[in-house]
Amino acid sequence: MTKRRLLHRDRLREKQWEHLILELLPYLQHTSIILLEGNLGAGKTTFTNWFAKVLGYHDTEASSPTFALAHSYPIAHKDFKQSTLFHLDLYRLESTQEALDMGIEEYLEDPGSFVVIEWPQIITPLIHDAILIEINYGEKEGERIVDIWELHSKK
Repeated sequence: MTKRRLLHRDRLREKQWEHLILELLPYLQHTSIILLEGNLGAGKTTFTNWFAKVLGYHDTEASSPTFALAHSYPIAHKDFKQSTLFHLDLYRLESTQEALDMGIEEYLEDPGSFVVIEWPQIITPLIHDAILIEINYGEKEGERIVDIWELHSKK
C-alpha cells in the first residue's frame, strides 16, 4: 500500500474541524472510505460528527457505534452521489474474520455511501483505496494534531 500525505494540521481545535473537512472533500472524489486512527478520546467520533454535518446530516449528533458496531446517517451534498454515511467502530473486533462475518465487505463495496471506520487496523488487508486520518493529542488541552493520507493499493 502506498501512502501520500494530503494535509497536516497542528493545534487543531474543535471549531476548525469543519474547515479541515471542506479542504478534504476534493480528495473524496476518488474514494469513499475514510479510516480513522487515534487514541481513545482523540477525536475520531468528533471528526465523524463534523463530517456528517458537512455532508448534510443535521438531525442529531453522530455518536460512537462502539457497541452497535455501525450507525448510518442519511446525507445529501451537492458534490457527491452518496446518500448514506456509515460510521463503523471496529474496536471490539479481534480479527479480520470477525469483520467479514459482520458484513464489512458490503459496507466497503457500497457505491452509494461514505464509510468512516474507527480502529480499522484489522481490516487493512481488505482496503484498496482510502483516506487515512491520524488524530493525536496536541500540546495544549483541546488541541489535536491531524495528518491526512491518501492510501492506494499496489495492484
